[in-house]
Amino acid sequence: MPSPEPAEWMADLARAVAAVGEEQLLLVSVMGEDPEGRGDVAALAGDFARTALMAREAGAQVVELNLSCPNTLDRSASGVKPPLCLDPDATVAVVEHVRRALDDGAGLVAKLSWLDEPQLAALVPRLAPLVDGIAGINTVQSRVRRSDGTPTFPGRELAGLSGIAVREPALDFTRRLVALREAGGVPFDVLAMGGVTDPASFEALFATGADAVQTAAGAFADPGLAASCTAALASTLPRSGGNP
Repeated sequence: MPSPEPAEWMADLARAVAAVGEEQLLLVSVMGEDPEGRGDVAALAGDFARTALMAREAGAQVVELNLSCPNTLDRSASGVKPPLCLDPDATVAVVEHVRRALDDGAGLVAKLSWLDEPQLAALVPRLAPLVDGIAGINTVQSRVRRSDGTPTFPGRELAGLSGIAVREPALDFTRRLVALREAGGVPFDVLAMGGVTDPASFEALFATGADAVQTAAGAFADPGLAASCTAALASTLPRSGGNP
Protein backbone atom coordinates (compact mmCIF):
# COMPACT_ATOMS: atom_id res chain seq x y z
CA MET A 1 0.00 0.00 0.00
CA PRO A 2 -0.69 2.52 -1.46
CA SER A 3 -2.03 1.26 -4.80
CA PRO A 4 -1.64 2.44 -8.41
CA GLU A 5 -3.74 5.39 -9.56
CA PRO A 6 -7.51 4.75 -9.93
CA ALA A 7 -7.42 5.08 -13.71
CA GLU A 8 -5.02 2.13 -13.82
CA TRP A 9 -6.68 -0.22 -11.34
CA MET A 10 -10.23 0.55 -12.45
CA ALA A 11 -9.37 -0.37 -16.03
CA ASP A 12 -7.68 -3.55 -14.85
CA LEU A 13 -10.70 -4.38 -12.70
CA ALA A 14 -13.11 -3.84 -15.59
CA ARG A 15 -11.11 -6.36 -17.65
CA ALA A 16 -11.20 -8.85 -14.78
CA VAL A 17 -14.97 -8.46 -14.34
CA ALA A 18 -15.46 -9.10 -18.06
CA ALA A 19 -13.52 -12.37 -17.76
CA VAL A 20 -15.61 -13.79 -14.89
CA GLY A 21 -17.80 -16.75 -15.80
CA GLU A 22 -21.50 -17.11 -15.04
CA GLU A 23 -20.87 -19.39 -12.06
CA GLN A 24 -18.03 -17.31 -10.68
CA LEU A 25 -18.02 -14.27 -8.40
CA LEU A 26 -15.32 -11.63 -8.21
CA LEU A 27 -15.00 -9.92 -4.83
CA VAL A 28 -13.11 -6.64 -5.11
CA SER A 29 -11.02 -5.76 -2.08
CA VAL A 30 -10.55 -2.04 -1.41
CA MET A 31 -8.86 0.18 1.14
CA GLY A 32 -8.93 3.82 2.07
CA GLU A 33 -6.60 6.07 3.99
CA ASP A 34 -6.66 9.25 5.99
CA PRO A 35 -5.13 11.55 3.35
CA GLU A 36 -3.46 13.76 5.95
CA GLY A 37 -2.31 10.89 8.14
CA ARG A 38 -3.67 12.53 11.29
CA GLY A 39 -5.92 9.75 12.54
CA ASP A 40 -9.08 11.41 11.19
CA VAL A 41 -11.61 8.55 11.20
CA ALA A 42 -14.18 10.55 9.21
CA ALA A 43 -11.63 11.21 6.47
CA LEU A 44 -10.58 7.57 6.51
CA ALA A 45 -14.19 6.38 6.21
CA GLY A 46 -14.82 8.83 3.39
CA ASP A 47 -11.83 7.56 1.44
CA PHE A 48 -12.94 3.94 1.93
CA ALA A 49 -16.35 4.91 0.56
CA ARG A 50 -14.89 6.73 -2.45
CA THR A 51 -12.74 3.72 -3.28
CA ALA A 52 -15.67 1.33 -2.85
CA LEU A 53 -17.77 3.43 -5.23
CA MET A 54 -14.95 3.37 -7.79
CA ALA A 55 -14.87 -0.43 -7.55
CA ARG A 56 -18.63 -0.52 -8.00
CA GLU A 57 -18.36 1.78 -11.02
CA ALA A 58 -15.81 -0.59 -12.56
CA GLY A 59 -18.26 -3.48 -12.25
CA ALA A 60 -17.78 -5.01 -8.81
CA GLN A 61 -20.82 -6.93 -7.56
CA VAL A 62 -19.32 -7.43 -4.11
CA VAL A 63 -16.97 -5.00 -2.39
CA GLU A 64 -14.69 -6.29 0.34
CA LEU A 65 -13.34 -3.75 2.81
CA ASN A 66 -9.77 -4.63 3.69
CA LEU A 67 -9.79 -3.70 7.37
CA SER A 68 -6.88 -5.99 8.11
CA CYS A 69 -3.87 -5.11 5.95
CA PRO A 70 -0.57 -5.68 7.81
CA ASN A 71 1.52 -3.85 5.18
CA THR A 72 0.04 -0.34 5.08
CA LEU A 73 2.85 2.19 5.08
CA ASP A 74 2.80 4.69 7.92
CA ARG A 75 3.35 8.04 6.20
CA SER A 76 4.11 9.78 9.50
CA ALA A 77 6.80 7.34 10.60
CA SER A 78 8.95 4.50 9.34
CA GLY A 79 7.44 1.04 9.11
CA VAL A 80 3.80 -0.01 8.81
CA LYS A 81 0.54 0.60 10.67
CA PRO A 82 -1.29 -2.03 12.74
CA PRO A 83 -4.35 -3.56 11.04
CA LEU A 84 -7.33 -1.19 11.21
CA CYS A 85 -9.63 -3.86 12.68
CA LEU A 86 -7.70 -3.67 15.96
CA ASP A 87 -9.56 -0.37 16.45
CA PRO A 88 -13.21 -1.48 16.72
CA ASP A 89 -14.76 2.00 16.72
CA ALA A 90 -12.87 3.08 13.61
CA THR A 91 -13.72 -0.23 11.93
CA VAL A 92 -17.44 0.15 12.56
CA ALA A 93 -17.36 3.80 11.45
CA VAL A 94 -15.78 2.81 8.14
CA VAL A 95 -18.23 -0.03 7.49
CA GLU A 96 -21.23 2.13 8.38
CA HIS A 97 -20.08 4.90 6.05
CA VAL A 98 -19.48 2.54 3.13
CA ARG A 99 -22.80 0.75 3.67
CA ARG A 100 -24.63 4.08 3.42
CA ALA A 101 -22.69 5.06 0.29
CA LEU A 102 -23.23 1.85 -1.69
CA ASP A 103 -26.43 1.05 -3.56
CA ASP A 104 -28.68 -1.74 -2.33
CA GLY A 105 -27.53 -4.09 -5.09
CA ALA A 106 -23.92 -4.16 -3.92
CA GLY A 107 -22.71 -6.89 -1.60
CA LEU A 108 -20.45 -5.80 1.24
CA VAL A 109 -17.83 -7.90 3.04
CA ALA A 110 -15.62 -6.91 5.97
CA LYS A 111 -12.22 -8.59 5.98
CA LEU A 112 -10.57 -8.99 9.39
CA SER A 113 -7.21 -10.12 10.67
CA TRP A 114 -6.82 -12.64 13.49
CA LEU A 115 -8.42 -11.25 16.65
CA ASP A 116 -8.43 -12.79 20.08
CA GLU A 117 -11.66 -14.05 21.61
CA PRO A 118 -12.74 -10.85 23.43
CA GLN A 119 -11.91 -8.63 20.44
CA LEU A 120 -13.79 -10.77 17.93
CA ALA A 121 -16.77 -11.32 20.23
CA ALA A 122 -17.13 -7.57 20.75
CA LEU A 123 -16.74 -6.61 17.08
CA VAL A 124 -18.85 -9.17 15.20
CA PRO A 125 -22.25 -8.17 16.66
CA ARG A 126 -21.56 -4.57 15.59
CA LEU A 127 -20.60 -5.57 12.05
CA ALA A 128 -23.19 -8.26 11.38
CA PRO A 129 -26.16 -5.93 10.68
CA LEU A 130 -24.07 -3.89 8.25
CA VAL A 131 -22.51 -6.53 5.99
CA ASP A 132 -23.36 -9.52 3.82
CA GLY A 133 -20.22 -11.37 4.85
CA ILE A 134 -17.18 -11.36 7.12
CA ALA A 135 -13.87 -12.66 5.76
CA GLY A 136 -10.72 -13.70 7.56
CA ILE A 137 -7.97 -14.03 8.12
CA ASN A 138 -5.56 -11.72 6.39
CA THR A 139 -1.87 -12.38 6.71
CA VAL A 140 -0.65 -12.07 10.29
CA GLN A 141 1.47 -9.04 11.11
CA SER A 142 4.73 -10.42 12.47
CA ARG A 143 8.37 -9.53 12.97
CA VAL A 144 10.12 -10.97 9.93
CA ARG A 145 13.88 -11.31 10.25
CA ARG A 146 16.72 -13.11 8.50
CA SER A 147 18.79 -15.81 10.18
CA ASP A 148 21.33 -13.17 11.24
CA GLY A 149 18.61 -11.17 13.02
CA THR A 150 18.33 -8.29 10.54
CA PRO A 151 14.93 -7.29 9.11
CA THR A 152 13.99 -9.18 5.95
CA PHE A 153 12.45 -5.97 4.58
CA PRO A 154 14.93 -3.10 5.05
CA GLY A 155 13.49 -0.20 7.01
CA ARG A 156 10.69 -2.13 8.70
CA GLU A 157 10.53 -5.20 10.89
CA LEU A 158 6.81 -5.92 10.57
CA ALA A 159 5.21 -7.64 7.60
CA GLY A 160 2.34 -9.99 6.82
CA LEU A 161 3.04 -13.70 7.31
CA SER A 162 1.04 -16.05 5.05
CA GLY A 163 0.88 -19.66 3.90
CA ILE A 164 1.11 -22.75 6.08
CA ALA A 165 2.37 -20.70 9.03
CA VAL A 166 -1.09 -19.13 9.53
CA ARG A 167 -3.16 -22.30 9.01
CA GLU A 168 -3.93 -22.92 12.68
CA PRO A 169 -4.79 -19.27 13.47
CA ALA A 170 -7.14 -19.31 10.47
CA LEU A 171 -8.93 -22.43 11.70
CA ASP A 172 -9.24 -20.96 15.18
CA PHE A 173 -10.62 -17.66 13.85
CA THR A 174 -13.12 -19.35 11.53
CA ARG A 175 -14.49 -21.65 14.22
CA ARG A 176 -15.07 -18.70 16.53
CA LEU A 177 -16.58 -16.57 13.77
CA VAL A 178 -19.05 -19.31 12.82
CA ALA A 179 -19.99 -19.79 16.48
CA LEU A 180 -20.61 -16.05 16.89
CA ARG A 181 -22.83 -16.04 13.81
CA GLU A 182 -24.89 -18.93 15.15
CA ALA A 183 -25.21 -17.33 18.58
CA GLY A 184 -25.98 -13.85 17.30
CA GLY A 185 -28.97 -14.57 15.11
CA VAL A 186 -27.97 -12.10 12.38
CA PRO A 187 -27.09 -13.98 9.17
CA PHE A 188 -23.90 -13.27 7.23
CA ASP A 189 -21.62 -15.36 5.06
CA VAL A 190 -18.31 -16.55 6.51
CA LEU A 191 -15.44 -16.40 4.01
CA ALA A 192 -12.51 -18.36 5.41
CA MET A 193 -8.88 -18.26 4.34
CA GLY A 194 -5.39 -18.78 5.67
CA GLY A 195 -2.87 -21.50 4.83
CA VAL A 196 -4.92 -23.11 2.04
CA THR A 197 -2.35 -24.93 -0.09
CA ASP A 198 -4.03 -28.27 -0.89
CA PRO A 199 -7.44 -30.00 -0.79
CA ALA A 200 -6.94 -31.09 2.83
CA SER A 201 -6.36 -27.57 4.10
CA PHE A 202 -9.36 -26.34 2.08
CA GLU A 203 -11.55 -29.08 3.52
CA ALA A 204 -10.45 -28.29 7.08
CA LEU A 205 -11.63 -24.69 6.79
CA PHE A 206 -14.81 -25.59 4.92
CA ALA A 207 -15.67 -28.16 7.60
CA THR A 208 -15.77 -25.47 10.28
CA GLY A 209 -19.01 -24.14 8.74
CA ALA A 210 -17.59 -21.53 6.39
CA ASP A 211 -19.68 -20.64 3.34
CA ALA A 212 -16.64 -20.20 1.10
CA VAL A 213 -12.89 -20.71 1.25
CA GLN A 214 -10.31 -18.50 -0.44
CA THR A 215 -6.61 -18.86 -1.13
CA ALA A 216 -3.86 -16.40 -2.04
CA ALA A 217 -0.35 -17.71 -1.43
CA GLY A 218 -1.49 -21.23 -2.36
CA ALA A 219 -2.90 -20.05 -5.67
CA PHE A 220 0.31 -18.18 -6.49
CA ALA A 221 2.19 -21.47 -6.16
CA ASP A 222 -0.50 -23.54 -7.92
CA PRO A 223 -2.93 -21.66 -10.22
CA GLY A 224 -5.00 -24.87 -10.50
CA LEU A 225 -5.47 -25.20 -6.74
CA ALA A 226 -9.18 -24.28 -6.74
CA ALA A 227 -9.95 -26.89 -9.39
CA SER A 228 -7.98 -29.51 -7.45
CA CYS A 229 -9.91 -28.76 -4.27
CA THR A 230 -13.35 -28.95 -5.84
CA ALA A 231 -12.44 -32.10 -7.79
CA ALA A 232 -11.14 -33.84 -4.66
CA LEU A 233 -14.23 -32.93 -2.64
CA ALA A 234 -16.90 -32.95 -5.35
CA SER A 235 -19.03 -35.52 -3.54
CA THR A 236 -19.18 -33.53 -0.30
CA LEU A 237 -19.56 -29.96 -1.59
CA PRO A 238 -23.06 -28.45 -1.86
CA ARG A 239 -24.42 -27.58 -5.29
CA SER A 240 -24.10 -23.85 -4.64
CA GLY A 241 -21.69 -22.04 -2.33
CA GLY A 242 -18.74 -23.54 -0.54
CA ASN A 243 -16.40 -23.15 -3.49
CA PRO A 244 -12.82 -21.96 -2.99
